[in-house]
Amino acid sequence: MPSIAGTAKESGGFMQFRRVARFSWAIYSVIRLIRDDLMAELNADSGSSPSEGRPAGTSASSVEFPFLKNTFQIFLGLVAFYLLMSFLLPDIGSREAGPVAICKNNLSNIGKALYNYQQDFGCLPPAYVVDTSGRPMHSWRALLLPQLEATAIYEVYRFDEPWDGTSNHKLRTAAFPTWHCPSDESPRSEVSYLAVVDEHAAWNDTQSRRSFDMSPNTILLIEVRGANVPWLEPRDLTPEGVRRLFRETRSGDRESSHRGGCHVLLADFTVRFIPDDVAPAVLDQMLSIEPDGNDFDKRN
Repeated sequence: MPSIAGTAKESGGFMQFRRVARFSWAIYSVIRLIRDDLMAELNADSGSSPSEGRPAGTSASSVEFPFLKNTFQIFLGLVAFYLLMSFLLPDIGSREAGPVAICKNNLSNIGKALYNYQQDFGCLPPAYVVDTSGRPMHSWRALLLPQLEATAIYEVYRFDEPWDGTSNHKLRTAAFPTWHCPSDESPRSEVSYLAVVDEHAAWNDTQSRRSFDMSPNTILLIEVRGANVPWLEPRDLTPEGVRRLFRETRSGDRESSHRGGCHVLLADFTVRFIPDDVAPAVLDQMLSIEPDGNDFDKRN
């Protein structure tokens, strides 16, 4: 039995075929009308019958208007051109639009999971959990697995050993589409979205925060191409690390996550697109939990 996606694809292809067929027939009809009108005018101007005064086996269109013999070739050429425009150009335009939409949706789903975590526990997860010696042991991403409906991975993840322990290390290569932007060429087991961790940022090491205690424009997560961070490693970014990324992007030393900028998840759980040339003062405010002047819309 065909899948829903397959059926939708077939239906979309059939509708496209019908549009092409209707357009092609309309073009062909117009060409026929033009040809018939020209032939009628030619016959009227000559004042003779269609065969009078012409070599045997020829017509007015072939003598005076030889291009009219190629009506069908013109028709085929127009159909081919229409097919090229209708099938190739939308695909070209969607090469960037598709990954951008998927990336935004990924961050939106992570935002929903963080919101649900806060509803369940009264706060956001800590940036990481430490062992008795203070060594980072588990990332907030591992804590968020149930809210992301990744219960199968959560059930086999061992919280009694470090993230890179013997058992957990086997999960290192697990691919999570939600953590990974399709424009990011790094392995699927690595993340494209990192938390901003600092005493004055949205995440504060082992201390949990509440989103409603922050400015709504505070950055929770930021998209980073080629972060080289496995999903279960308790490693993210500091505010200075974010500033460095934007400086490197503006100078051309680093490629943007998307054309012109990157996505961020804000403390109100909305996803925004931040341009590469965002004003440093605005970025500084968005990296802070302080509400003073933290307004991306008004200041950028």
